[in-house]
Amino acid sequence: MRTFVLGITPVVLLLSVFSATAEQRWRLIHEAPGIGIFPEAQLINKGQILLFGGLNKGIVTANTYILDAKSEVIRPVMPMNQPRYLTSSVVMSDGKVYVIGGNISSSHQSTNKIECFDPQTEMWEVVGSISTARAQLAAVALDSFRIMIVGGRIGIDNVVNTCEIFDTRTRVTLLAGDFPYVTSLSQLTVDSAGRIIAFAGRIGGPGSYRSNRVWAYDESTFTWDPVGTTDSLYYPTMVTTPDKQLIWTGGSASENSKGGKYVMTIGRYSNGTFKTYGLLLENRCGHSAVNYLSGSILVIGGNNDISIQYKSCEFVDVLTGVSTPAPPLNIGRAFFKAVSVGSGRDLKVFAIGGISSATETSTIEVLSGECETTVQSVPPSRFTLRGSAYLLDTTIVLTDSKPFLAGAAWLKQKVNIVNDFTIQFGFRLLDGTDNELRDGGPQGADGVVLVFQPVEPAPLGDAGKGIGYDGIPHGLAIECDAFLNAAFSDPSGSHIAVQGGDGTRLRAVHAEPYLLALGYANVPNFVADGSEYHVKVAYANATLSVWVSKDQNFNDPVLSVPLNIPQLLQPFLATDGKAYAGITSATGFSQQQHVLTYVRVESCSDDLTSAELPESSPASGVEVFPNPLYGQSTVRLRFSAPALPGTVAEVYSRTGNLVLRRDAANHTEIDFEVPDVASGVYAIRIVRNGELVNTTLLHILR
Repeated sequence: MRTFVLGITPVVLLLSVFSATAEQRWRLIHEAPGIGIFPEAQLINKGQILLFGGLNKGIVTANTYILDAKSEVIRPVMPMNQPRYLTSSVVMSDGKVYVIGGNISSSHQSTNKIECFDPQTEMWEVVGSISTARAQLAAVALDSFRIMIVGGRIGIDNVVNTCEIFDTRTRVTLLAGDFPYVTSLSQLTVDSAGRIIAFAGRIGGPGSYRSNRVWAYDESTFTWDPVGTTDSLYYPTMVTTPDKQLIWTGGSASENSKGGKYVMTIGRYSNGTFKTYGLLLENRCGHSAVNYLSGSILVIGGNNDISIQYKSCEFVDVLTGVSTPAPPLNIGRAFFKAVSVGSGRDLKVFAIGGISSATETSTIEVLSGECETTVQSVPPSRFTLRGSAYLLDTTIVLTDSKPFLAGAAWLKQKVNIVNDFTIQFGFRLLDGTDNELRDGGPQGADGVVLVFQPVEPAPLGDAGKGIGYDGIPHGLAIECDAFLNAAFSDPSGSHIAVQGGDGTRLRAVHAEPYLLALGYANVPNFVADGSEYHVKVAYANATLSVWVSKDQNFNDPVLSVPLNIPQLLQPFLATDGKAYAGITSATGFSQQQHVLTYVRVESCSDDLTSAELPESSPASGVEVFPNPLYGQSTVRLRFSAPALPGTVAEVYSRTGNLVLRRDAANHTEIDFEVPDVASGVYAIRIVRNGELVNTTLLHILR
């Protein structure tokens, strides 16, 4: 983990560096609304993960997201044309993702449609169909252009043995040789000889017969030939290692888990037979498993045989079959997706969706490799000062004790707010007076605020009760409020508030949709007597915690609030996962001097001193309003900086048709007239010289 100290202290600031090692653990990083049990996830280009489909609280979703593995930023893209779960998906050698069949409702209604996601356009297109609408089918790439599709389930009990081959070039599906028996939820993979291997499917509902036979497809005869056996008859988890070994873990001897039917065995495919050569630490089914560091597999979560979801994980040594404990999940989960990205110290594993404690979860966790911790002292010159703020020796005065001032100090470099981070800062208050506008607390107003926002490098908000941030672009604010403004529903003259934007602007009013959390019981009185107050703000496991102290004794937080900061900052957060961070302050009728004494930033992110302000680009933030669009006919796009030459904005329908295109070069705002566009979800794509740089969604409701 990299740690940065942005020091503003009354001593000469010297560079110091040390290194340490961070312990591996799972971190809750996101929610992907709609994604629940049985989602789909595929690794696409440039270390990005495509998430789509799933069932959550009885609703099947078409929602689609792209999760950038490096920055851990997630963003919505155009949804599928049909919602679906219990489907099957395949990523082909050209990077396109195909999704086949699946249930489109919780009442087991299925589809026969095949859709294709193109990572270049970030659009879904219906490209074909299978012979019969069905779910719980299996699919695997037969070669660079063809997909083998096996079995499936129609409705509740009608399981089929149909096998088909879809050709992505002709978009035609042809029947292949039938599977030897009806099967659904089969395991389907390709062995080192290039043969398609199928096993471990079911032939009906709960309690139905299971076969322990392993089958290989012979394309020359269009038949399935028996090649071996396995001792897991239902729902094991398969991993293909980089050297093409097929490793299987867990599973069940029956679909019904009662009576100890789940197994602990670890198997390796060899000469047509899965040979057990190790045991898991837990009997588990409905888990996920991925390749981990060289020579090992990570087994994640799953159910035990009394249908309780595991948090536990295991490392399996591929050579020996020996399993050892791995860091546990934060949330027990089963029937989810896991994806590993990268290698070595850059390796990350993502656990996505699933069922947890008898209800679906849309959360995402990441297990990341180790990163270095460094500490740097950065001089005040690394801040951009706005409004009334100025340097005084080695501190920053945000406001003097004069009426109606607003000042801000913004870091010139962005801070990574996707990974866990801690920011600590100190401030002093002096020369306070209420000027007869008494609030019942200590003299003076109005306090200091830590602000994150991804749109503008150094905005300045309103004076007075706006505390220097009210009215700036959408973001997140942590107030140390030193005045009771009844009009803004302040609870006391000294309190901590966590405020979020409304999608357009940040506001200081303590009411929905802005107020996220409020704490005042353990907050010291903010008195303008020169005392130094220390504030610590920590973000970990999708929880924001705030401490306030006069002696840097940070025991119990003043408040802790579950919060997904990257999701809150969408759709403006860039793919690098970084936002602008600043400290703001203001005075009104009541006034005091606000002095910022130091700022420390601790984050597993890039070196702040080497990160320069980004080149003006529409990728740094795109704001769409109004959104949703109701009766209006004009949509406005606002960029966080003038768009570069060669930039255009395009509007596409969910079927992939271009609706509108506008030149955006050198503009910070452009308007679209959409008087005749029908209701629906549209993708707005920002393209520069043919390269996609940003995407956001527009909802039109008429």
